[in-house]
Amino acid sequence: MNPKKAFSYLFSVIAAVLLWLFFAPTTLGGSVAYVILIGNSMEPTFHRYDLVLTRAESSYQVGDAVAYEHPMIGGVFHRIVDTNGERFVMQGDNNDWLDTHEPTEDEIVGKLWLHVPGGGKVINFLRQPAMFTVLALGVGVMLVGSLTGKDSEQSTTERRKMMQRRRPAAREVLTFEQHVNVLAAKPETKQSMTEPKPEERKTLRELITRAPDEIETLPTAVQKHFWETQPSNRPELAATAVPLEDIEPKVKAKQGEVRDNALEMLIAASVVTLVFVGLALVAFLRPLTVMADVPMNYTQKAAYTYTANVPSGVYDGATVQPGEPVFRRLADSFTVYLTYDLGSPYSTEVRGLYRMVVEIADISGWKRTVEIVPDTYFSGREFEMQGTIEFSEIQALIDRLEEDTGLLRTDYQMTVRTEVTVLGSLDGVEFENVYTPELIFGFDDLQVQLAKSPPNADNPFEQVTIGSVPREMEQENVINILGMEIGVRTARVVSLVGSLVMLMAVAYLGTQVYHAFQRGEASQVEVLYGPLMVKVSEDVLPRKRPVKVSSVHELAKIAERDQCMIYHVQSGGLHRYYVQSPVTPEVSYIYELRVAPDDESGAA
Repeated sequence: MNPKKAFSYLFSVIAAVLLWLFFAPTTLGGSVAYVILIGNSMEPTFHRYDLVLTRAESSYQVGDAVAYEHPMIGGVFHRIVDTNGERFVMQGDNNDWLDTHEPTEDEIVGKLWLHVPGGGKVINFLRQPAMFTVLALGVGVMLVGSLTGKDSEQSTTERRKMMQRRRPAAREVLTFEQHVNVLAAKPETKQSMTEPKPEERKTLRELITRAPDEIETLPTAVQKHFWETQPSNRPELAATAVPLEDIEPKVKAKQGEVRDNALEMLIAASVVTLVFVGLALVAFLRPLTVMADVPMNYTQKAAYTYTANVPSGVYDGATVQPGEPVFRRLADSFTVYLTYDLGSPYSTEVRGLYRMVVEIADISGWKRTVEIVPDTYFSGREFEMQGTIEFSEIQALIDRLEEDTGLLRTDYQMTVRTEVTVLGSLDGVEFENVYTPELIFGFDDLQVQLAKSPPNADNPFEQVTIGSVPREMEQENVINILGMEIGVRTARVVSLVGSLVMLMAVAYLGTQVYHAFQRGEASQVEVLYGPLMVKVSEDVLPRKRPVKVSSVHELAKIAERDQCMIYHVQSGGLHRYYVQSPVTPEVSYIYELRVAPDDESGAA
C-alpha cells in the first residue's frame, strides 16, 4: 500500500472514530441524545421544532439546560434551577412554575451540547414516507458508487504518472516512421546495420501491428534493424521516442459494450438490493399498529392571594396587599384566597374535595396542623375558596410548646396548604389525583411575612403542576434504524420502492454482463478486468523483451500486484494485452487472443 492510500485509510478510520465519539446516539451506546422540542417552555432561546443535542456529563450544576426522563410524560428539556438533596429542581425558561418531578442524576439524559434552530423540522420532513424513500435510494446509490468507484477515483493519467514515478527506466517505443527518421539522421546507425530493402521495409511496417515474438520469423536485417533501434539498446534515440505512458488512450465504446465497472456495479447493486429486501422482511413481519399507553396531559393551577384589614397610616390603604407583611399589632388575623383550575385539551369531568390547613413548625422538626377549611365538595374544572387564619390560635400552639419544653424560639415557619382531591375523567378514562399547593410565611412575635421565594419563581402566588392519564390507544408501530425511529408503514413503502428500483438495476446490469459473456472471451475480459485496462491505438506497442503468459487472468495478477495498467490493442480479430511492470522493466508481459469474425462486433 502506498503512503498516500495508507494515509487515506488512516484518516478515514480516525474520522469514523471521531464521528462515533462525538455524535453516536445513546440508543446505539453513544453519549449523545437527539431531542426535538415540541413546546414553547424554553423560549425565547429555544423554540418549537428546534433540534437539541445533549451529552451525558459526570455532574450537573444549577443553570444547566438538560434533558431528563419524566416518569409520566417522557422526555423533557428544561433548566436546573435548584437542588433538593440528591434531586434537581427543574423549570422551563418560559414557565412560571416548577416541574412536578425532580429527577436524580441517573434520570438526566444529558446536558445541552449543540442547538440547531429548526433542525427538528428537517428531521420530521425527512421522516415522511416519500422523502425517506428518496433518501434511502440516495444512500443506496452512494453505496453502489462507493463500492464501485475505487478504480475510477484515480484517473488513468494519475495511474500512468504513478507508474512512471516508480519505473527505474523509461519505456519508449518507436513507430515505423520514427525508425526511418532516425536511420536518416544518424550516419553511425547506417554503418551499424544493413538498411532494409524495399520489400523488407514493407515487412517492417507490418511488424508494428504484430506480436514481438514474431520478429524471429522475419529476415535477419529486419530483426537487426528493429532491435538495434530500440531506445533500451540505443540511448541516443531516447530523445525521439514516444513514451507509452504519454500516449492518450483511444477508447472506442461500441454500442452494447459493457462499461469497465459493470460487474462491480452488479455486485454492489445486489448487496443494496439485499438490504432493501431485508428491510422489507422486517417491515412486513411487524404489524402496522400496536396498542400502547398514550398519556393524556392535564394541568392544575392554583393562584393564591391574601389580605388583612388594618388601620390606615402604616400601609397605603386600609388593607394589606399580597406580598406585604402583616404586622401582628395591627391585625389579629388574615384571610387567604385560592382559585383552582384544571385544564386539558380532552373532554373533562371533574369532581372532588378540598380543604385548607395551616401548619406551624420550627427548625427542630416540630410541627402542629390546624384545619382552617374542612372538607368541601366541588364539581367542575374550577372553584374558589378562602380561609381565615387567627394569629391567636397559632400563638397558643407556640406558647404550649415553649412552656412544656422550655424552648425559646424567635421565629417559626407557617405553611398554608390546600389539599385538593380530584376524582374525574379525561375522554372517559377515570383518574384520581391529590394536589397540594402551598404558601409559606415566616411567623414571629412582630409580623407574618411571606417567605422569600425561590430566585426562579416569577410569581410565588401561582403554582402549576402537570399530570397525565394513560390511555391505551392504537398507534403506528416503528422500527429503530441506527437510532432513528421509522414507522412500519414508511419502512414498507421505502423497502418496496427501493427493492423494485434496485431489482431493475440488477436486471439491467445482469443482462449487460450476460450478453457480454455470450459475445466471447474478449468481451469477458472487458467485463472482468475493464477497470485495469487502457485501450491504445494500433501504432503504439511496447517493444521490450516479450514474455507470454498463459491467460489474461495471470496478466491481471501481475497488473494488480505491481499496480500498473493493462494496455489493450485490437487489430481486427486479434486482441493483444500488455503489462509493463515497474518491477521488471526489461520485459513486456503479453497475452494474445484471437476471436472469430462473428465475435468481433462484440469485442471492444
